Amino acid sequence: LVWLVYRRERGDVPSAAKWILAGVRTLILLLVFAMLCGPMLTLEIVKFNRAYLLVLVDDSLSMRRSDPPTRADEQAKLADVTDLWSKEEPVPDHIKAQLAKLSRIDIVRKSLENPRLGVLKKLEDKLNVAYFTFSKGARTVGMNAEGQKKLVTDATNENALGTETAIGESIKQARSMYKGLFVAGVVVISDGRNNLGIDPATVAKELKQQ
Repeated sequence: LVWLVYRRERGDVPSAAKWILAGVRTLILLLVFAMLCGPMLTLEIVKFNRAYLLVLVDDSLSMRRSDPPTRADEQAKLADVTDLWSKEEPVPDHIKAQLAKLSRIDIVRKSLENPRLGVLKKLEDKLNVAYFTFSKGARTVGMNAEGQKKLVTDATNENALGTETAIGESIKQARSMYKGLFVAGVVVISDGRNNLGIDPATVAKELKQQ
C-alpha cells in the first residue's frame, strides 16, 4: 500500500526521497502491527522459602518432678534416649540409679542434646525451627542452632518455675508471633494436662483449618 502511494507521487520527486519516506512509513506500520499483536515479555521468578516449625518446651514447676521407671523395657528406652545406656544388655543398677534421679526436665534436656538421636538437628536441616519455653504463656528462646543451644542450656530444674501449664494459650501465642509466615507444624514437649486458658484441642482445630 505504501509503495503504491509513493509510486503515484509527482515525477519530479527524486527516487531516493520516495524510497526513504516509503521505508519510514513501512516501519511505522510494521511497528503498529506488532503492537496490535500484543508482544509480551514474561519473567518468572521462583523463590523457595523454608517453612517454620515451632517447638514449645514446658518449664512449669511440675517438670521438676521425677518419674522413676520400674519396668525393664521402660528403663532401657529411657536410658537410650538420655544417652546413659544404649547397649543390648540389661540396664545395670548404677544406670537405674541415675535414671531414678532424673527429673522430667532433665530427661527432656538429655534427650534433645543426645548426639545419636539428633532430633533437633534433623528438623533444622529441613525447616526454620523456632524455640519457645512456656508455662502461663509462650516465651521466645531463639531460632535454629543458636536457639537450640540456649533451649538445652536453660532446661534445668532451676528454670522450671511456672505455676500453671497453659498449653493451648501458649501455642496460640507462639503462632501469632509468626503470623503471615508458613508454619508447617507445632511440637509441644510437656508433662501434664492443660490447666489454664483455652483447650489445646480447640487451638489444634483452628491451626488445622489454616
